[in-house]
Amino acid sequence: MKKVRLSPVLFVLCWQSAFAQDWLGSLAEARDAARQSGKPVYLDIYAEWCGFCRKLFHEEYPRSEFQEAIQHFVRVRLDGEKHPRIMQEFGIRGFPTIVIFNSQGQEIERIQGYKPAAQIARILRDITRRSQGPADPVPEGGPPPVGLQAHYKLATQYFENNQWSKAREHFLQAYFSEDATLSPGLQQVSLYNAAVAAMKNQDFVLAISYWHVYTAAYPESKDLAEARYFRARAYRFLGMQSEARPDLVYAAKHLKSAKDREQALRELKAL
Repeated sequence: MKKVRLSPVLFVLCWQSAFAQDWLGSLAEARDAARQSGKPVYLDIYAEWCGFCRKLFHEEYPRSEFQEAIQHFVRVRLDGEKHPRIMQEFGIRGFPTIVIFNSQGQEIERIQGYKPAAQIARILRDITRRSQGPADPVPEGGPPPVGLQAHYKLATQYFENNQWSKAREHFLQAYFSEDATLSPGLQQVSLYNAAVAAMKNQDFVLAISYWHVYTAAYPESKDLAEARYFRARAYRFLGMQSEARPDLVYAAKHLKSAKDREQALRELKAL
């Protein structure tokens, strides 16, 4: 059976590295990339003097939920005051304005003004689902899954279909399966993935409880820093800034890449 490891890289998608290098600075280049890839274009039109434009770019775009959702788009960011013809073409009246159009150039969505990453990500996920069509359904009926491998396989199918609650349930059942101790590595991954699924479903209280168990049970895990970073994110979503601080301090020191450590440090300074 192919094991699917829902690692921090898959969840966060390399926050800043993908964030920094994939923004284009030319609409013509973006249109050409869209025609070649079939991806829709995410056009962010801003102004240098616009405070909300800077806040959107520096605070919301680096967030994991946006970084995950934007991977299915060609992204381009333009200073509207330097491109008056583009302002006229798209009828831009204020900043920031986000225009999303398909690879044939047809506008499919417009977002006016500053919006949080979670709200933009929901819009992007909906566009992606519509463009890709329905995913293969998870088979229903038949005998219930028994054991670590069966629950893990079913959980992965639910996860790939964006059914976060059911994915979380079966990852958790995989973790607690009677035969789980026979495959300790997969048991550990099951708990990690249950916490990831809870976060994707915005069940932050549940996610925190799973991260508590994970960090206590696997203090030597190579993913400990990522687990603590995600727990900090869950705390922050719940407005528990003081609880997030120790995990961000740890993550800023121990995350694997320098860019990820810098991201954790920025969030720490923002508390």
